Amino acid sequence: MGYQEKKNILLAIMQVIISVGYFYYVAGQYANLIPEADLFVFWAKMIVIMIPVFMTTQLLAIFVFTAIHKKQTGEGFPKIFDERDKIIELKSLRIEYFIFIFGFFASMASILMWVGITSAFIILIFNMLLAGFLGPLARVYFHKLDA
Repeated sequence: MGYQEKKNILLAIMQVIISVGYFYYVAGQYANLIPEADLFVFWAKMIVIMIPVFMTTQLLAIFVFTAIHKKQTGEGFPKIFDERDKIIELKSLRIEYFIFIFGFFASMASILMWVGITSAFIILIFNMLLAGFLGPLARVYFHKLDA
């Protein structure tokens, strides 16, 4: 297995671990929420907290993975990206964007159907995390397909 495949599998695993932990944190915060509290403010805080947490954990995972990979194999981060790697990156980003857009429209549809603001934000957050999970898996798939 190559560097890119190992890195993307690690990112997908990290996405699942952090997502489970984050949903546990959000469920605890939501359970302690005062009934009169503004749900928009609560969910906005949860999304604003989620973005830097996921970014920093993904960056730390890449740094640690690169250090361990370099120690084991003697190879560092590949500095050359050919056209194949760029196409794989674009295809996987397209998949991530489609999943996120679908989730965004599904959350807006839940608001239109008067399901509730909480369900709309849960759908939105779930699809953001699903896109972040399936993007690295798509990269692994496309690397295996071209290999």
